[in-house]
Amino acid sequence: MGFLRANRDINRLETPEGQITLLGLFLPLLIETLLRNLMGTVSVVILSQYSDNAVAAVGAATQLLNMVQIFYTLVATGVAIIINQNLGAGNRRYSGEVATVALALCAGLSILTGAAMSIFALPLMGMMQLTGEVLVLAADYFRIVTALAITQALITLFSFIVRCYGRTQIAMVVALVMNVINALLCLLVVYRPFETPLQGVAGIGWARIISEAVALGIMIIAIRRVKVGFTLRALRPLPVKMIRQIFAVSIPPGVANLSYGVSQVVSTAIIATLGMAAVSAKVYLSNIFFYVYLLGMCLGQVTTIMIGRMVGAGEYQKAERLNRQNIVIGIACNVVLSVLVVAFYRPVLGMFTSCEEIIAMCLPVMFADILVEIGRAFNNIEGGCLNGAGDMVFSMAISVPSCWLISILFSYILGVVCGLGLVGCWIAFAMDELARGMAQMMRWRSRKWMSKSLIRRADG
Repeated sequence: MGFLRANRDINRLETPEGQITLLGLFLPLLIETLLRNLMGTVSVVILSQYSDNAVAAVGAATQLLNMVQIFYTLVATGVAIIINQNLGAGNRRYSGEVATVALALCAGLSILTGAAMSIFALPLMGMMQLTGEVLVLAADYFRIVTALAITQALITLFSFIVRCYGRTQIAMVVALVMNVINALLCLLVVYRPFETPLQGVAGIGWARIISEAVALGIMIIAIRRVKVGFTLRALRPLPVKMIRQIFAVSIPPGVANLSYGVSQVVSTAIIATLGMAAVSAKVYLSNIFFYVYLLGMCLGQVTTIMIGRMVGAGEYQKAERLNRQNIVIGIACNVVLSVLVVAFYRPVLGMFTSCEEIIAMCLPVMFADILVEIGRAFNNIEGGCLNGAGDMVFSMAISVPSCWLISILFSYILGVVCGLGLVGCWIAFAMDELARGMAQMMRWRSRKWMSKSLIRRADG
């Protein structure tokens, strides 16, 4: 605590909207992320009381929906980086214009992509090797949810925008309302205390749409009080240069995230060669480790926001001090939580399985994951700092080859060829995380990010 008190001046920003603090951004974001993760979990748990086919259908459709969500998140991320730096530089009007263009862009793209995916729901689900009743159910669910994809796209964008203005509590409340409504409607669909038009997997899809629509309505009402500065004038004439800037900032993190996501699918395929017990162990461990790195991940996102503001204001020394502080906090959080998971491995794993073979397989992996989480802390903080400063291309250039040449290649070499199994794969994951983390730390220390500004000259 003394460490944080000594650095109190870097944990807060004075803005026209009021004081923004590290803790004030972090806690609502942490709760919001937990709630968003719980939304899918609640649906699956409730559906498991309905039928296994329903769980399989919604699970398969959700995998593809998550890939679509990545696209919306990418655009929102690029927009947030631009807005943060320009707010830091005092360019409020330009920030409002960027938000307006992003709103029109997200709305238009989500309507077009949503309509196309809804129309081709059946062949898209067929590409996932689904058959019979599961294929039909998955297509029905996917068709309903994607038809109104605009709701999720705009909620994502607005959530990123309000964070830029230090109002993370808005996104947290919206996520809470959305989860409560979704859970209640899912319970209504499955247990049917009284008859409603919502039935089966289609009813679960409509439950999601209704909860997102209500959440979007609340978000629209709330964001009007933030004074973002939306203006239709930003759309006339067509702002080609601004759209190009948004995509230029969004694409590098998008390529890195997409590469990482695909590499995880490939790593699962490699682990599948070790047997289904190994696959089950990876699924359980991935769920457990999400809560281990959650604090560091949220801290990295908050760091991106604050670094963007500091860089925009030209406070480079302050940004460097924040980087040094948060990397220590991030590593400490990840290591402490990793050690706790190891210490209480049996009750933790007992929540997922009673199979002694899988439990025995997971324990050494939990030890290896301590190294993974140290590397992940570096990536969350150093990567967040570079992105906030506008140096996204370097992160992409490091992340993509590292995922494939270290994580995937050595997963196969150590896990399969050398016979180390799941532990070998986790050692490869640690090598990847640490290599990327060290490279990004060296980039930050080089100060080359100082020349990557995204600021538009103040226009009043």
